Amino acid sequence: MKSETYYIGLGSNLGFRHDNILRALYWMKNLISRNVRLSSIYTSPPMGFSSKNKFLNAVAELKTEMPPEKVYAYLKQIEDRIHPENKKRNAKNQYSDRYIDLDIITYSGPPVMSEQLIIPHPRFKQRDFVCVPLLELNPNLQDPITKEPLKNFLPKKPKVKSWKGAHQKLICIEGNIGAGKTTLMNKIKKKNSQKIYERYEENPWLAKFYADKVRYAYRTECWFLKERHTVWKKIFPNNFDFTFTDYLYLKTFSFASVNLSDEEKENFKQLWERRLFEIPQPDAILYCHVTTALLLPRIHKRGRAFEKNIRKDYLEKIHQKYLELFAEYPHIPAIKIYPDDAPRIGKILNNL
Repeated sequence: MKSETYYIGLGSNLGFRHDNILRALYWMKNLISRNVRLSSIYTSPPMGFSSKNKFLNAVAELKTEMPPEKVYAYLKQIEDRIHPENKKRNAKNQYSDRYIDLDIITYSGPPVMSEQLIIPHPRFKQRDFVCVPLLELNPNLQDPITKEPLKNFLPKKPKVKSWKGAHQKLICIEGNIGAGKTTLMNKIKKKNSQKIYERYEENPWLAKFYADKVRYAYRTECWFLKERHTVWKKIFPNNFDFTFTDYLYLKTFSFASVNLSDEEKENFKQLWERRLFEIPQPDAILYCHVTTALLLPRIHKRGRAFEKNIRKDYLEKIHQKYLELFAEYPHIPAIKIYPDDAPRIGKILNNL
């Protein structure tokens, strides 16, 4: 079967717009084609409805042997995966704000006309936020019907603007209990950056949890969930080039599941998933790797009373959960580092 080139429009004006676009790109690579290019990201006012929320827009070019109907079906699945309550139209069937909007703009095959799908998109030439990134990817693109160069339809002063927010980086320092996450983060020196530390010592249930995990696990994990959500949803926007944290919000459910009963786990998962879409995803995870054999002496040395009963098998479970978590989010770089690796971090950050 012949491979076709598709151009997919991506737009978002709710939630963490940049994250929504990157998540959509990730799922396109996993469900439709590994051969994908993304244009620069642009910002534009809403078209067809009034809203204070500006859009981020981009176009993805992908090559696949899938027919248009199958590509379209996958795009609808991706929209649902990114946010299950995503809606393009309101109760009056009018355009409205949305977490993600994915459309087939055009492709290299013959035109498609059906109740479900029209290709090329009937209004794409009137939309600067489509034409500008399209021409960035393919300056020689033509209208597939009239064969007229697409650049002829572009106004002299397009309304879209290049979006500069993507330069702001969120970096998470992670590792097992006693791995030295906070110590390592203290050593990082980066201009125009902020550091956010987990306030675990404020959790009123933590000491009780280590004394009786079964009884206090759910209350301990709920406190962490609420605290992390409160902090992380305020990270952006900011005026810093880099934000560093010594914990990863995405680990919240994965690590809670180690300690919770099946019923508690299901309740906790629902709480966690409802908050997930309000949280930015990190640009990279720096995983501070220390073997479990070395962790126990470190933990005992720092002398926190509530940690004195931590066992090696518990630390091994935590390490395994990290490996599972990194596998679950392969689009987020997880880079293994060591406690004395602070000088190397500068090189890592420059390459992100």
